[in-house]
Amino acid sequence: MARIDSIFKSETKKAEQHPKRITKWIHYTNLRDHEAQYCNEKDGEEIEALADLIEADGEVLQDLLVKKTDTDEYKIIAGHKRRRACKLLVEERGLEKFALVPCVVENISDVCAEFQLYSSNGHHEKTEYEKMHELERMKYLLEKYPEEFPQ
Repeated sequence: MARIDSIFKSETKKAEQHPKRITKWIHYTNLRDHEAQYCNEKDGEEIEALADLIEADGEVLQDLLVKKTDTDEYKIIAGHKRRRACKLLVEERGLEKFALVPCVVENISDVCAEFQLYSSNGHHEKTEYEKMHELERMKYLLEKYPEEFPQ
């Protein structure tokens, strides 16, 4: 028969710790588009619609992913349209409460930032050219900088 004390003597496995993501509130004027961003909105209505949703929610529901480039300047990896929508809300609708945008600041290389930009652009329909461009660029980064992608 099993003894009750044997249950408490066994080692318990701890869950693997994931890095904490801390939201930093950054003014939209300190956020810059990534130079490799190629999937911009198809028309102004797309940003208007996103701004309407953000206004209805009362907040940006998903943090932008950014990389620090200067003292008070950040390059956007994911969230270009959300920043444009916040800019519209502040500058055209006078809703100053959307001037500070929730961001997660990544401490990564420019190569990894560009790769993440492509890997996070999967939420909308792409042209065949956009798909090809994205795959070719990701392949190039993986082959040219293998040390940046050890896993």
